[in-house]
Amino acid sequence: MPLIEPRQIGLAFDMFGCPNRCRHCYIGRQPNEKLSEEDVRWAVDQFRGFTQSGEDSPFFESINVVTWNRDPDYSDDYKRLYELEVELSDTKTYRAEWELLSIWRLARDERYAPWAHGIGVRTCQITFFGIGETHDWFCRRPGAFQDCLTATERLLDAGIKPHWQLFLTRKMIPELGELLGLVDKLRLRERVAALGGEFTIFLHTPGPEGEARFIEHLRPTIEEAKSIPAELVAASEKHIGVERLWKTVGERVIEIL
Repeated sequence: MPLIEPRQIGLAFDMFGCPNRCRHCYIGRQPNEKLSEEDVRWAVDQFRGFTQSGEDSPFFESINVVTWNRDPDYSDDYKRLYELEVELSDTKTYRAEWELLSIWRLARDERYAPWAHGIGVRTCQITFFGIGETHDWFCRRPGAFQDCLTATERLLDAGIKPHWQLFLTRKMIPELGELLGLVDKLRLRERVAALGGEFTIFLHTPGPEGEARFIEHLRPTIEEAKSIPAELVAASEKHIGVERLWKTVGERVIEIL
């Protein structure tokens, strides 16, 4: 095991799991095994009380705790779990800055988005893999695409700016025009501007790890990427902060060497 240098540590507990089994997930297809509050408290105590041999004071100066590892608020008791995170953490909660909420819960709980706004969330990322059945296939869950649209509306109603990230594959390329059409149809640029922000939409490809190793055959070639709308490429380069979005494996190998 490598030496742990920082005296601060973050602990993430997958207490309730995730409603999806996305084909790009770096974690893989994990079962939803529940952890109790007592389990989490016990584990945090082990880290908090850890001392190095020959020392009297605890090794870790501060601990930050989150009660999820995949879907932020899959549990119906999400408010209580958030309070548990605040209680067990030595530092402030970073939930508002991470821009992550449960899309599944946004689509099912009308009180969730206002609650998220109340804890400081002002922007939330929503992931798309395509339109309709294409998106549902990637999430391995029927109705997942409609959940994203419902979540977008509920975020805006609560004063939270949605931004859309698109995971680019060969399946998505033919549907990019329709996705951009949805942005116009839903007036996302105008509605986000009314909240004092700029609507963000960008794309990138899945990393070849975890479940995504099994969809490498869907990675677009440079030639296929030429059909992507120029406005979407420009928006992605701006968001990611790069001058050029696409590079071949050969070009990257040369850079690394």
